[in-house]
Amino acid sequence: MKKSLDLTVEIDFVTCGVRPQGELFRRASEAISNSEKLSAATGRVDDISLAAASRLVRRYVECQKLIFKFYNVSSDDWYARTVVRVFMTAPCLQKPLQEALKFRDQIETAANGSELYTVALGIIHEYETYCSHEEEMALLHK
Repeated sequence: MKKSLDLTVEIDFVTCGVRPQGELFRRASEAISNSEKLSAATGRVDDISLAAASRLVRRYVECQKLIFKFYNVSSDDWYARTVVRVFMTAPCLQKPLQEALKFRDQIETAANGSELYTVALGIIHEYETYCSHEEEMALLHK
């Protein structure tokens, strides 16, 4: 027998772990800008984990700009969870996320010395918070 959804449970961006165009988005935008300047100065970067982190950060910013642009959603809006699901499951973000997860250990190690890696790790944590929240909501529906 299914339990009915407790309507007193607040479903918002904070609960889902995503803050549209918040601090992580700002840091990601700056990290992209800084990495582009560094790449231009040093040439091509062949480090696979760096490339994965860079793609993840770049796609994160692009997807946020694209998906949240049309929603003008605040954390109080009832459809926040749906918008977050669209963002977190967007094909433009899923591939770079899965690729970065393969290099998670290297990203964690390098996060101490690189803002790009730190931001990538923050995005991974945001995704894991979202997944955890989705699992909890699925359990409420059983």
